[in-house]
Amino acid sequence: MKKLTKQKILVLVLAITMTFSVFGYAFLSAFPSYEQQTKLLDSFIIKEKLSEDVKEYYISLGFTVFEFYYNKSGETFLGSIEELPNQFTTLDNKIQIIIEEIPNEKTYVILTSLNGEEEINITEISDVAEPLCKIIMYKPFECLNVSS
Repeated sequence: MKKLTKQKILVLVLAITMTFSVFGYAFLSAFPSYEQQTKLLDSFIIKEKLSEDVKEYYISLGFTVFEFYYNKSGETFLGSIEELPNQFTTLDNKIQIIIEEIPNEKTYVILTSLNGEEEINITEISDVAEPLCKIIMYKPFECLNVSS
């Protein structure tokens, strides 16, 4: 190929690349990013079920999602359950538990973190400590007293 033909092809490839780059940026900017799509939490205690996307997002950040399904008899646990995010903080005192309070016919808990998922039937608040210590990402001092 002649030198002039090679230069024309190179210029054409660069022009096409630049054009697609501009249109591609404009096209991708029209869609919200993942962070904009996920609802940022105002509180670590929520009175509803999180969407799966939001739940997965927070789990990927190292949070443990504590889904508390409760009936009338389970309402007695609400006060103690709501204290868990402040009791089971990381060693640098950051909250790592998100509580979902969901009315239901039966009282039980589903714990989900990067360490897995566990369902617990609870009859008293002490039923939660050991499984929570097993599944939580960053073990707080409270987990030292719990046998594993």
